[in-house]
Amino acid sequence: PSEQSKLSYKYFKSVVTEYGESLDSISSEFRAAGYDSKDAYLNEIMKINAITTDVIHSGEYLILPYYSNEFK
Repeated sequence: PSEQSKLSYKYFKSVVTEYGESLDSISSEFRAAGYDSKDAYLNEIMKINAITTDVIHSGEYLILPYYSNEFK
């Protein structure tokens, strides 16, 4: 494989929370490659969004990190 195919780029996307969702369910659904565990991903979501508890409400916007091999 070429050196280019080994590169991974970190990006962010915004999602709107829906009724019944939790940080746990969101981290399970959107967990990206590059994270050792769901908890590591959850902790980064909380850090990026300055969340100190696991309570979220529907209609809130969250920034979620993800990795891609594609340069955008």
